[in-house]
Amino acid sequence: MKRATLVPLISAFLGAQPAIAAQSHAPTMRAWCTLQGDVCVADGNAKELAATDSAISEARMRLRLGLHMVTHTGARQGDALQVRLTAGATRAHFVTTHRDPLAAFDRAEGEVAFPRGLVGDALRCESERAVVAAARATLSPGGDSSLERAEVDAVASLLGQDCGSDDMPVKGQHNPVHTAHFWSWLDQRTARGPGDFVRGAWSASASQTPANAETWLHEPDLLDVARKTLRAPGYGWSELGPALLDYESDASRLGVRGQRDWDLSWEGKTRRLYAPGELTPYVVSRMAIAHPPARLRVEWEWEQHAHFTMLAVGLHEDGSVERRVWVHSPLREYNVSYTFGGLEHVSELVLLATNTGDPDRPYDADEGPAEPHRLSITYADANAL
Repeated sequence: MKRATLVPLISAFLGAQPAIAAQSHAPTMRAWCTLQGDVCVADGNAKELAATDSAISEARMRLRLGLHMVTHTGARQGDALQVRLTAGATRAHFVTTHRDPLAAFDRAEGEVAFPRGLVGDALRCESERAVVAAARATLSPGGDSSLERAEVDAVASLLGQDCGSDDMPVKGQHNPVHTAHFWSWLDQRTARGPGDFVRGAWSASASQTPANAETWLHEPDLLDVARKTLRAPGYGWSELGPALLDYESDASRLGVRGQRDWDLSWEGKTRRLYAPGELTPYVVSRMAIAHPPARLRVEWEWEQHAHFTMLAVGLHEDGSVERRVWVHSPLREYNVSYTFGGLEHVSELVLLATNTGDPDRPYDADEGPAEPHRLSITYADANAL
């Protein structure tokens, strides 16, 4: 017998949701399930259902063996992972249909919306995202969509498939917390095992949404857990903001001239300017001054109800790092200044800054757009002051 006719019988015997086989003359099928009954893919022709089913089943096995995470979309761990091929989907994502009423903490039930027409590496990449998105939904459902995407991609990257990177330096507003590469970088420097930082945050951020709520509470979220964790002794950062600047200060990420927000040349006179755009929390501003004087005085000013963290990086002509200087910025202050000396051999001084939000009200991505703030930077030859 063909597999398409065997699947409903075996799935029913194993207790999984049975698949409905297509008639021999029909071009599409309602669903196709693995022989183990652990994955069921719906709404496609027999060929794409079988290919998608196989790829997701393999990704599910790699996730279970490599990261010890179990994926399912029903109320019980033994339930099949329900996947629906969707023409309008650009990437795999979890769709909540209802919540598990018996779970002590939030756990979503539903299905994975999966793009149609994928083959080869693209199919494998989306399969990995699909199983990770389902695993997240059983631990920490909901939250900001862009942050969720970064979390899923960071964990999916550990399953073995090279699915591209989002770590290229870009000009303009740049928020590292919305990139998978930042969380992978942070995980490598803080966690005991691969993926432990993000996966641990999902467990630590388990929430309890009120029964009559229309959206998931999702409190605390990954940012809350990261801020609290990085304050602990041994991590080397006082908050999430310094970790972002540390990440951005890597020589491979500072970028070449023309890729930063401002690429300026020392003109021999005092100058004041504003960082491009209004900086929302955790957006990083990058300004470079080429061939600065031996001693440069820099002053940063910003609005109330915000706090900025600064880092300066001196670069040689070949792009290598000469020095890194952290600029201390006390809470509830609105300006800070620093004199950099010994810049004779520095080709560029790159000034990095990030808004870490209101000290009295931590930034929450789930609350929608945060209040932006302007940052002004004044610099002058310290010997001429």
